[in-house]
Formats: sequence, C-alpha cells, structure tokens
Amino acid sequence: AHHPKFLTGFIKHIEHEYKLRSDLLIIDAMFHAAGLLQRSPLTMSDVDVTPLQLLAVAKAVRSKWKEIGLYLGFDLEELAEYEERRDKLSDRLLAIFHAWTQKEERATVGKLLEACTKASVGAAAQNAIDGADDSGY
Repeated sequence: AHHPKFLTGFIKHIEHEYKLRSDLLIIDAMFHAAGLLQRSPLTMSDVDVTPLQLLAVAKAVRSKWKEIGLYLGFDLEELAEYEERRDKLSDRLLAIFHAWTQKEERATVGKLLEACTKASVGAAAQNAIDGADDSGY
C-alpha cells in the first residue's frame, strides 16, 4: 500500500511502539516464569501458610501424600501411622500438614511449595494456593 510520507512515518512509529510493548510483555512473562518476579506475596517464601491454603493443597496433591510427608520431615513410621488412621488421602495429607504446622517453627508457603516441588507436584500446589487466595476457597 502506498501512503503519504507523514502517514508512513506515523505507521512506523506505531509499529515500533507496539513492538517495544510486546517485547516488554514477553520479558515480563519470562521473568515471572523464571520466578525472578513475584506475582503476589503468596509466592514469597516467608509468608505463613494458612489453613485454607493447606486444605486446597491437600485436595490438589493428595496422591503424593507420602512423598510430601517425607519432604516435610516425617519418617516412614510416622507416615504409616497416618495411613492407618486415615482412609482418605486428602484427610491423611491434611493431618500431616496440621502436624507439620505444629512442629515447624514457621510453616511458610515457601517451605510447603519446596516439599511439593520435590514430590513433583509444585505447579499443582502453587495453583491450589493461588486459587485459595483468589476465591477464599
């Protein structure tokens, strides 16, 4: 298309601005993905975990209850006791979380996510925490 000279310059200016903003959005998204920028205080490791967050995580990652329990510092004997006393996996994990919050000096979101990440369910746990915060779960 043939445009008057001033219009061609204006179009190039707009294209440059759009490209710059687009590049900044991409860079911002990459920082978020790399964890270099925090989306909310909930992703910061020093925030205390709430009961609603623990409930949401227990429901979301219940199949990995034993691995998460191990990474939170429980031994196999302790975990066997939870297995005997609780049939439902989410109840089992919730009981483990409760015991963890009692014995841990500070039970934080970061420590919980670290254990879940080691058990290969970090993303599911983060989504559950974000959902608990957004919806009041």
